[in-house]
Amino acid sequence: MTISELGSIGELVAAVATIATLIYLALQIRANTVATRAESQRGAASLRMEALAIAGASRESSETFTQGLTDPNKLSPGERAQFYFQFSTLVTASECSFFDYGLGLIDQGTFEASCSLTNKLLPTPGGMDYWKNYSDSHIPSFRAYLIRETKI
Repeated sequence: MTISELGSIGELVAAVATIATLIYLALQIRANTVATRAESQRGAASLRMEALAIAGASRESSETFTQGLTDPNKLSPGERAQFYFQFSTLVTASECSFFDYGLGLIDQGTFEASCSLTNKLLPTPGGMDYWKNYSDSHIPSFRAYLIRETKI
């Protein structure tokens, strides 16, 4: 066998190794993408559960949240701050899902489920009060989405 023939065999082996490496990398990237999406789905659900747990942490907390939704003017200054924090947690959970959906990390069903409670509660008197005072703490594209979805 000549040096030229050995060189050709070497090039063939290198080409096969390169193709095998590219296939391996493609499979690894795909597995990582699936894992990232799954983690984002869990994260969206976790944020919703956290927001609901805060509002329902105690009878007092639930009553403050309920009163804040129906008539925030009847809340004491401390209760009103508590309501704003509770409501902000809920809206921020939806905002995170909005961001993840825009990146393609969660599917439409998860996104809609993540935003459904916010969309229902934002038009309440307390939701509108929160929005009037704190809407600027959310990204503009999310604010536009909520305005469009809730027609506030």
